[in-house]
Amino acid sequence: MVDQGLLTVLDLGTLELCCAAYALYQEAADVIYRPRRGKTQTLAQYLAGRNSQTCLELTTMRGAWQTYKSYLTEFGLSPASRGRINIKPSKNASEDPMEKLLNEA
Repeated sequence: MVDQGLLTVLDLGTLELCCAAYALYQEAADVIYRPRRGKTQTLAQYLAGRNSQTCLELTTMRGAWQTYKSYLTEFGLSPASRGRINIKPSKNASEDPMEKLLNEA
């Protein structure tokens, strides 16, 4: 991303927020899916007797995932958003061996 000019020093705060959103998602997911009696529990097992709309961990996980996805889109890191970015070949990148082979054929 740096080589392509897609990430600069000015973007580091936003990248940090992206990483924090993912960490929050992972932390909430770890609480929900942590192993019980040696087996990873399912969401249904975790929610047994709870309301999914008011479960703090599930609400946190969903919100963090949405935030993380929005940052991925901003950085062009999702498959759909990547297609909208004009990426130039890196000056430092060596030629791809497969590309070279195909060009010689």
